Amino acid sequence: MSGELQGQPVSRDLRGDEAGDYERLLALYQAERAQREQLEAHVQELQSAQQQLERYATDLQRTHAELRRHLRHMTALHEVSRVISSALDPDEVVRRTVEALAELIVYQVVCIYVLDEREHVAQRAASRGVAGSQPADVVAVGEGPIGQALADASVHLEAAQPRGDAPPALALAIPLRAHGRTLGAIYLERADSDPFAEHELKLMELLAAATAVAMQNALLYRTTRWLATVDPLTEVPNYRYFHETLALEAERARRLRYSLGLLMVDLDRFKRINDLFGHPAGDQVLVAVARAMRAELRRTDVIARVGGEEFAVILPGCGPDAVEAVGEKLRRAVADLPPLAGPGRRRSEITLSVGGAAQGPDEIDPEALLSHADRALYRAKHAGRNRVRVWPEVAVKR
Repeated sequence: MSGELQGQPVSRDLRGDEAGDYERLLALYQAERAQREQLEAHVQELQSAQQQLERYATDLQRTHAELRRHLRHMTALHEVSRVISSALDPDEVVRRTVEALAELIVYQVVCIYVLDEREHVAQRAASRGVAGSQPADVVAVGEGPIGQALADASVHLEAAQPRGDAPPALALAIPLRAHGRTLGAIYLERADSDPFAEHELKLMELLAAATAVAMQNALLYRTTRWLATVDPLTEVPNYRYFHETLALEAERARRLRYSLGLLMVDLDRFKRINDLFGHPAGDQVLVAVARAMRAELRRTDVIARVGGEEFAVILPGCGPDAVEAVGEKLRRAVADLPPLAGPGRRRSEITLSVGGAAQGPDEIDPEALLSHADRALYRAKHAGRNRVRVWPEVAVKR
């Protein structure tokens, strides 16, 4: 009896202990579960962050690749622009641009057209690519992608006109425009399976801008040089060019061992022509005289206008006899020009007085040669005009 009584509390205590253990285990389980859920959530956050970082890394790699490509293109474009801009001749600018395009873009055909504003057409100045696949030599403004680019000064991209058995291609025409003026256009073709990307179009526009500026600078340089060395009325070299060329020809004649001749030419009674017929008529006479004399000279001879009605002619390789013969040809060519006629039956013959000199390679002195020719010209004037005299004086047949 006492044993049973004694055992009952023990059973109750054990059950109480088990309940406490269960509650503790349940609490521990719940805590562990909460912790696991937190860890899982944290892992998901880390995985999400990892995926985002991977996307960032991919974007950075793509951006890096694009920046490297852009830098490579800009470096090439800078070098190309430097090379193009150093050219002082428009034809050289065009040639260098065609050569440079191969470094910047893939193409099958490239052509550069230069606009002739007076004729309203563009002439193909340079080309490269598949033989026989280039477009026409001359393109009218407004016709096709090239003509349209010239007409509206904008980029045109369209299907190329089929030529023979050539495969389908895309045509890209970009105007060459500088300071509000269209100078020409760049034309490219390549297979339509390889369309032009946006960055390629931007690159080509930048190159076209650089080429246009270089071309305009070259044209300006050529015009400035022309104005500095050419008489604008007669379009023959001027006084400055004559003296520079005379010194160079004298040095060349000494070095290569040949004679050098010189003619000084003066229109007779030119003031009378201006007084009777007016200065515009006098200008027309000067133009006609320059044209007539130039037609009688060799390509190696140099004629220049060195004064109001005075011309000079450098004759490489000519001794006294040849100088005399050339002077006589010039005198006759001008004497054959139609005389001037005006109101009141006024007429005036156009004639020349010519003085010449020549020196051998051992005695060439530009200043002395010029002085001798001037003295011979004075003798021709003093002898009655419309004649040729050569220093030292040689009898001249009339």
